[in-house]
Amino acid sequence: MDTDPFILFRGLLVTLLTVYATLALVTGAVQFWRLISGEDRHKRLLRTYLGYQLLSLRLRPVAGELTQIAAWTILLIIVWRLHHLV
Repeated sequence: MDTDPFILFRGLLVTLLTVYATLALVTGAVQFWRLISGEDRHKRLLRTYLGYQLLSLRLRPVAGELTQIAAWTILLIIVWRLHHLV
């Protein structure tokens, strides 16, 4: 056997988790769409409220966290690339 069983397990795990995450995201998006679609008075109010909240969203309070997430992501990519060189 030429390949390591762990590599096969890791590939299978990544594939299964990707499919699971995609299905969960699509299911949630469909349920959310069903929640806000329609001409009911309450649903129109909900759409208006969500639109207002999205327009008034400010990134300044979370800028530090977003910067930290970006820095850790860049560091992860660098380590991953260096791992392939070694």
